[in-house]
Amino acid sequence: MLSGLKFTNLALLLIAAQSPDQPPQLSSDQAIVYDSATQSTIARGNATLTHQGLTVVADEIRYIAAQNIAHAEGNTRVHYGNIRLVGRGLVYDVDTKRTSSEAFRMGSPPLYAEGDGFSGTRDKITVENVTMYFGEPSPVGLNFKAARATVFTEDRIEAENVTFRIGEFPIFRLPRYKQSVDTLAVLLSGKLGYRGNLGAYFRTNSLFPVSENWRAGAVFDVYTKRGLLIGPALGWSLDQPDNRAKFQFESGYINDDGDLGFDRLGDAVDQDRYFFTIRHQQEIGERFSVNAAINAWSDSEVIRDFRPDLFRDDQNPDNFLEAVYRGENFFLTGFLRFAPNGFQNTQERLPEIRLDWMPTPIFDTGTYQSLSASYVRLQEDSFLTKPELESDRFDVFYSLYKPIEVRKWLHLLPVASARLTHYADTLGSDDSFTRVMGEFGLDAEVQAHATWEYKNERWGIDGLRHLVKPVLRWRYLPGGNSGRSEIIPIDREVFSTSLPPIGLANIRNIDDLTDRHVLRLGVENLLQTRNEDYGSRNLVTLNFYQDILFSAEPGEDEWASFYTQMEIHPVNWFSFGLYSKIRTEDLTLEETRTRFRITDGDVWQFSLETDTLQNQINQYDLDFFYKMNERWAFRSRWRVDSRRNDFTEQIYAIRQRIANTWDVEYQLVFHQGSTREDDFGFNIRINLLSF
Repeated sequence: MLSGLKFTNLALLLIAAQSPDQPPQLSSDQAIVYDSATQSTIARGNATLTHQGLTVVADEIRYIAAQNIAHAEGNTRVHYGNIRLVGRGLVYDVDTKRTSSEAFRMGSPPLYAEGDGFSGTRDKITVENVTMYFGEPSPVGLNFKAARATVFTEDRIEAENVTFRIGEFPIFRLPRYKQSVDTLAVLLSGKLGYRGNLGAYFRTNSLFPVSENWRAGAVFDVYTKRGLLIGPALGWSLDQPDNRAKFQFESGYINDDGDLGFDRLGDAVDQDRYFFTIRHQQEIGERFSVNAAINAWSDSEVIRDFRPDLFRDDQNPDNFLEAVYRGENFFLTGFLRFAPNGFQNTQERLPEIRLDWMPTPIFDTGTYQSLSASYVRLQEDSFLTKPELESDRFDVFYSLYKPIEVRKWLHLLPVASARLTHYADTLGSDDSFTRVMGEFGLDAEVQAHATWEYKNERWGIDGLRHLVKPVLRWRYLPGGNSGRSEIIPIDREVFSTSLPPIGLANIRNIDDLTDRHVLRLGVENLLQTRNEDYGSRNLVTLNFYQDILFSAEPGEDEWASFYTQMEIHPVNWFSFGLYSKIRTEDLTLEETRTRFRITDGDVWQFSLETDTLQNQINQYDLDFFYKMNERWAFRSRWRVDSRRNDFTEQIYAIRQRIANTWDVEYQLVFHQGSTREDDFGFNIRINLLSF
């Protein structure tokens, strides 16, 4: 046997001779020796082998030149791309770049695994009798145990005889399982708590993969005062270059043994209660898309009772199916809105077919034309409309406009449009009626700006530019009063908390249109600074508008309303928004809405929202979040109704992160003045973190 540092160069030359294409390199704390009997090069003491991105560190590494194979023994650590592996030894085939070992622990974030055997290359790894964790290994972490699993490191995981577990506790079994390496295919959430009207309760939602694209699970709730609420849940996703889709279904049924009370119509709630929701989004190729939402509730209070977090965001659920084809310069849309819930007032569209032709130049005249045409079967049957209303309506809108640059600072846009609406039926008879409306309008804008080379590193300001634009919008809409006593009014004007449209193309309440003659005067302001990514960044937006009605309806003022819109966003951690509407005749503040938020990174956040509607609403929402450390955070929410002088809702919560796998929140909830929620509640909410 030869030994000593004087033979190191000889050993490396022998390795290079056997593997001329990027041969492995050996190094160690001790002298590298060559064993002539076994024709192997031996490195001991923090021995390291590197080869084309692979690094192996072990107590001893023996390289057999004739076989072009390296053996590592003792405390072995492997680095291979983003893969980290620890074991008691391994074998590396230089020619095939294949690594194999017996018992191992492996990490390739966000996946971690341990098992009895490991074999594979950087692109594909097969592991035997493996436990694979979603996130860091933990006694309470979500994992699965499989007889065999194959990890395609840039794509997916495929496993056989799979048992999903929380720690050592089995919860679900599958003969085969497949998932993306960067998407958690398992969804788990739960909630423990107590409410006086529900009793002690335990809510769960789960989804587990049953194939490459499908997930199945259940809603399973237990309420000591209400009973058992159960229902299936499904998920489906598709991610192909020409077909991307996402589908979700969730449902629940309960034979409610509790104090049922009354729904929003004053009717007694039935004991058989249920809900189901469907969400679907799909893009097929570059031109076709499908969207759907279905929310069927047995009564108006079922979600409020059993899914209050969802009820807060959606108290009047929509139900629709929409398919859109996008042509070169047009959109063809099929839209279906229906009403499965008897407690709602819904203008159903059964269906609506619509063609929208985008603005198109007319030869070289500088004039543009646009067209929209639709047919809709309208129906409304609700507590507001008895008997049922039905209407077949054909509608065509055609518009001409010509942008004119009088000066660089003065732009005009004259508009001329016509809308023809045909009703197959009318009120009180089967006779048809056709209404023709016109639109004559003019938009005028004056543009001016000023710049200042002001810099402020703290606020990220690199120069300032103020854009100011006085605007005039004039619209005269004759013909709206025609046939008002005959038209079946289904598409009616609804309450809105935004600047109302005045152009005929943007008005949606087609069935109760009137003759309109409106002048809108305004001033639009924009303060910007330079931005490396986008060229400019908006710091302040401030707009004022005053509407003047030359044909005011009864109850309307000629000087109608004064509107203010403001957005302040000087830095990414601060924002403020304001919308207000003032009745000009007597300077009465009819409506105001503010949004304020301040954030310190991910450490803390404070937000305040106010909503005021004259003689109806005066509410304040305050939210505060503070992250104490990586594991603990505090959250609170206050909702105040100043008209009733009540804290209608208070939430105080401590949030805990367990093993970077579970997000747990402990809540105390207080209510005042609620007709269904109790004055006090306690919740523990548990969610599986995604990665």
